[in-house]
Amino acid sequence: MAQREEEWFGNHLRSYVRKPTVLYSNQDKSNRTGLEEGPGLKRAWFCIRTHPKHEPIAAARLSHGAGVEVFNPQLRMERLTRRGRLRSTESLFVNYLFARFNLETMLDKVRYTPSVKHVVEFGGQPAMIPDRIIEELQQTMAEHKDTIFTDSPLEGDEAEIMVGPFSGQEVRVMRVLSAKQRVEVLMEVLGRPLSVEFSLASLMFKHRTAAHRVLSAS
Repeated sequence: MAQREEEWFGNHLRSYVRKPTVLYSNQDKSNRTGLEEGPGLKRAWFCIRTHPKHEPIAAARLSHGAGVEVFNPQLRMERLTRRGRLRSTESLFVNYLFARFNLETMLDKVRYTPSVKHVVEFGGQPAMIPDRIIEELQQTMAEHKDTIFTDSPLEGDEAEIMVGPFSGQEVRVMRVLSAKQRVEVLMEVLGRPLSVEFSLASLMFKHRTAAHRVLSAS
């Protein structure tokens, strides 16, 4: 994932995480942090960083091999590529998923599961995700389970011209003309900025993650 996407994900995650100090205390039984209390059982959600494009593999190995509850949110996407429009399934957070486990007894097993890179930490401690955040994400994913997201442009998006004498030149979308299936872009011609209209089919838009599309619309 690009650095700016890493920062975007990290900033969202930091606003929700809690340090798991309560995992080592038996004094608070109110379950306010979303932990399951019981004889020898204290589970919470944590964020897992996987090896590149290994989210499904890591999810399967954590679930079946380590016996861990896993949430790997995915969406159906349709993108315009040089080979035409292609549909695929993409993770909501590229190279990340969520796992629910007992930190005290399962941390090492989770860490050393194949395809897992590490458990995400903030402030030197594993980042615990409150149940309500996972539940909200699960609800959002359920609402979009039948949706096929596309790479429809937004104002400010970057794109590359695919046809004609300006093929290969990068431009920025200034205005979306949905009714005409066209966009107005700003491009440089002979060293001067120029506003030009292009059809959507003649442009390839820079990749935006599934998370940007879904969470910004929620």
